[in-house]
Amino acid sequence: MEDIWKLCDLNWSPQCKVTLTAAIINLLNTI
Repeated sequence: MEDIWKLCDLNWSPQCKVTLTAAIINLLNTI
């Protein structure tokens, strides 16, 4: 997971973290 955050910090805007967090929560809720 930390690698994903690092990639976001390097290549994407801070919104990346918000989007990924929301996606992860949605996946957990689906399961």
